Amino acid sequence: MANNGRGLYLGGLMLGIASWIDIGCKILLEESRRIFSESGELGEGSVHYHLLASRWYIECWLAAKKYGRKEEPYFERIASSVLSVLPIFNMPAGLPLVGDISPDCSPSYLLSLLDGTESGWLMELAPDQQKALRELKNNIDPNNLKKRRLNNWRRTDVGSWAAIWHSTLDGWQPLPGHGHQDFGSFELHYDKISVFIDLGRRSYGVTGESDKHAQAHNTLTIDDLPPYPENKPYYSDEFRKLVTGSGPIWRDNLDHINVETSCFSRIKGVGVWQRSWNFTDKEVTISDTIEGEGRHTILRYLHTIHPTRNCDEGVIFGPFKVSGSSKPVLETSKYWKSYGKSEDAMTIIYSDWVSLPASLSLTVSFDRAV
Repeated sequence: MANNGRGLYLGGLMLGIASWIDIGCKILLEESRRIFSESGELGEGSVHYHLLASRWYIECWLAAKKYGRKEEPYFERIASSVLSVLPIFNMPAGLPLVGDISPDCSPSYLLSLLDGTESGWLMELAPDQQKALRELKNNIDPNNLKKRRLNNWRRTDVGSWAAIWHSTLDGWQPLPGHGHQDFGSFELHYDKISVFIDLGRRSYGVTGESDKHAQAHNTLTIDDLPPYPENKPYYSDEFRKLVTGSGPIWRDNLDHINVETSCFSRIKGVGVWQRSWNFTDKEVTISDTIEGEGRHTILRYLHTIHPTRNCDEGVIFGPFKVSGSSKPVLETSKYWKSYGKSEDAMTIIYSDWVSLPASLSLTVSFDRAV
């Protein structure tokens, strides 16, 4: 709806049609209150769509500024708010493609919104508009993200490691939205090298459905079930709580992130699941603790763009090694860098048949010699 408002607003300004301008402006302002949080987050579960929606409002602000419109200050506040969130996505090895990928443009086309590089969409703006956008970004307090905790995203940077999580308040994929069943997943980088990635999504329709599932993310399943079921628009909040319990509890500091949830309690014999990430300069340890009773199958998934091979000490992939309690299965997969366009990737699957309660861990380390 916001994109429709953008079309009406910009078209009305270009053609001098007042009714289009007024309707488009009203849609844009109303939709901004619905789709963005007070912190400037787009609550739809997709990094690419977050950038795309940010561009819509920045375009309208620049147009309002050009035509001397009275609504320009309102659009400026929205543009400033959404821009203040974007640094969290500026990961050292590139944009994390969490959630859907839009067919409207490639993710790389919008990278200039993050780092200000003279490329893509930014270079299509007039020089005075580029200057206005740079000034707006420069006026944003760089500590905004520290002051205002985000509802849907977490990030930590420890030494050369950087990690990002999509963390909705109730654990379910957002609706309406462009999110996936990615609870408990993360993307991990080391300097300017990706370690584990989100595979993105091939396309809309049947061909891209499997890319939304938990197995396509760096999370785990129990007895082939994902942490949270696929969300449906007709599910009520009460029903969701009945199925998976109250929302997850996140606890974090700089070098330790922990999440606890009862989402798997819908499986007989399974209780609380805790996942934690512990960072040191040399390694990252991913630990899973599952309460309960009886025997269950735990599958842990990791995805990387590096060639992989098993060795006695674990799995070697690029300059990294991951080791765990068992020898994993290695499968080929696809990393969707843009809508319908991919490159080769690998999936590492740890399979454990365990008696609950159980604790499992994986350790990831960097070694240029491997």
